[in-house]
Amino acid sequence: MPQADQDMSRARKVLVTDAEQARLIALSTDLPSLWRDPRTQMKEKKRMLRLLLQDVRLTRGHALHVDIRFAGGATHSLDLPLPRTCTELRTTDADIVREIDRLIDTPC
Repeated sequence: MPQADQDMSRARKVLVTDAEQARLIALSTDLPSLWRDPRTQMKEKKRMLRLLLQDVRLTRGHALHVDIRFAGGATHSLDLPLPRTCTELRTTDADIVREIDRLIDTPC
C-alpha cells in the first residue's frame, strides 16, 4: 500500500469515545447555549455560521428584507425595520420638546 494511502487511511480513523460522541450530539442539539457560552470564541462562532449558512441576501427598501439559505437547503425570510440614522438617534422626541415648551410657558 503506498504511503499516501496509508496516511489517508490513518486520517480517516479518528477515534471518538462514547462520552465525546454524546457531548457532540448534546452540543449540536443545544446550539443557543453553545453560542452564549463565554468560552466560545468569536472565531468558533464564525466557523459555526459558515457550517450552518449557505448564503444570506439583504434587500433594502422600506424595511430590510433578509433571505437566509441554510446548508441543508431550508430557507427563512425576515423583514426588519431599517436602523435609525445618526441624526434620528440624536434628535429629541417631538413629545419631549412639546412638554419642555409647555413647562417653559407655565408660570412658577
